[in-house]
Amino acid sequence: MTKNVYNIPNEVQLDRLVASAWDFQQALSAITFLLEDIDFDAKYTKVELRRFRCFETTAIVSFARPFVKAKNATVFNSKLVGLKLTYEQRKLKDKLISLRHKIAAHSDEAAMHFRVDVFNVDLKAMEHGSMDSVNWAQFQYIESLYLSEEEVLQLEDLLRMITQRIHEYLYHLCQSNPELIHKYKKPTIEFS
Repeated sequence: MTKNVYNIPNEVQLDRLVASAWDFQQALSAITFLLEDIDFDAKYTKVELRRFRCFETTAIVSFARPFVKAKNATVFNSKLVGLKLTYEQRKLKDKLISLRHKIAAHSDEAAMHFRVDVFNVDLKAMEHGSMDSVNWAQFQYIESLYLSEEEVLQLEDLLRMITQRIHEYLYHLCQSNPELIHKYKKPTIEFS
């Protein structure tokens, strides 16, 4: 039996809902790739950690995108699909949005964490050229993940719950109002 959808979205809400489903799927894929490769108790090289950070950053940005107001857009309406987050889920959502704003999608100077050491290299002792010495800078950046293993697993569960709820809602909307769902939307901007 198909249930009736009482919260009928307007066109803008429906477009945001469909786009949000894609964003959440992207975040879930990034978390899946991270969990397939990482052992939270192991030691990794900087390059390996950066690969994990790429997955984490994609998860953060993709998860937060539906909740952040963009130019000429609306945000994901969780009430529309009957989604209620627990206190812990809201806390995680807020952390991810904060990470998106301060670190993942922007460089907030207050959140920067790095170290630069300057070393003097004696060129004369190495018998190189006309200079006696040169100063050399070594840059070190924070390479760890921003989310703990527990938070990554919580995010995975949250993403599965949200995407399931969206797809259930869209399924029922498709049964009761197929004319709303049947459409083709293409970009109004060019990427060249």
